[in-house]
Amino acid sequence: MFVYKPAGLTSNRPVVVFLHGCGSQAAQYDNETGWTKWADQMKFVLIFPQVTSVQPDGCFRYYMAEHQMYNAGEPLSVVQMVNWVQSHYNTDSKRVFVTGFSAGAAMTNIMLATYPDVFSAGAPVAGIPYKCTESPAGLDNCLKGNVTLTAKQWGDKVRAARPGYSGPWPRVSIWQGVDDGTVAPVNATWTMEQWTNVNGLTQTPQTSNTVSGQPHRVYGANVVEAYDVIGTGHQFPIKPGTGTEDCGSGYPGQDNGICASLYTARWFGLDK
Repeated sequence: MFVYKPAGLTSNRPVVVFLHGCGSQAAQYDNETGWTKWADQMKFVLIFPQVTSVQPDGCFRYYMAEHQMYNAGEPLSVVQMVNWVQSHYNTDSKRVFVTGFSAGAAMTNIMLATYPDVFSAGAPVAGIPYKCTESPAGLDNCLKGNVTLTAKQWGDKVRAARPGYSGPWPRVSIWQGVDDGTVAPVNATWTMEQWTNVNGLTQTPQTSNTVSGQPHRVYGANVVEAYDVIGTGHQFPIKPGTGTEDCGSGYPGQDNGICASLYTARWFGLDK
């Protein structure tokens, strides 16, 4: 793992885990997404897990059953990183969050499902729901949006991840580019259905509005939210510039008109 610890950090501060996408490395998502800018301003620790050379494609193994379980595989490894940071930097164990892009977004849903007692909220960006598939053979159907389940069936997958768990389930902020040709945008709908069902909510938004020009929906008392980022393909949404709400560099020439990391950080409550 890589750790970003901003200058002037005091004890009892939050932790954010960022999980990278396939074919890329952790170092491509720190300044490029704007997360280090907000860590400096809001004073929290960032953890960037890095897939090793064991995986030639650089992917978290989010599509394999053995890495979708509590106390096993890659989820356990990520939680061990959180524990290490907590023990070395005396961070707040009640304010631990997880986010990620693409494969890292799928892994974000895994972390939320398997460790709801560790992560109080998460933000998958262009990912698939928890246990959309449990083997590589089923991955293509997930990515193309060819899976048909009810909201309860999606929710049951999460509830089965931690049998007997009776605590609160995490809040979830869902981000998806409407022109994504890699992860079908319907995956954002499935993810919404999964987490609203787990949290005992209907799939009808309580409010619908626009944020920085992007369609935004809120379910329940700000328990689940979803952004449909217009004019955006398979990208982590950024807004380059030097303004107070600008962030990131991303791909050359990329500008999605909204800084996902800023609105996610605020939604996590990191600015409080």
